[in-house]
Amino acid sequence: MALPDDKAIISIVVDKKIKEELEKYAEILDLSTSKFARNILYVGLDHFSLLRKLGFVHLHLGIERFKKTYNALIDPEEKEDS
Repeated sequence: MALPDDKAIISIVVDKKIKEELEKYAEILDLSTSKFARNILYVGLDHFSLLRKLGFVHLHLGIERFKKTYNALIDPEEKEDS
């Protein structure tokens, strides 16, 4: 069966525990594991997009850069190891 032009197949590797949870919740909702995983991915991307639009992603990246720079000033050997 050919996929529609607006669809694509992706493969991901997850922990067995995550796979089991996906299967458990998919069964509760009477969905295939694949469809439930797709829905979870869509919801996650929507949430990430919202956080990005509100500036939280940019803020997080700035904080991480600051921490890395601060730690390098405190312990210069750590910077060389990274």
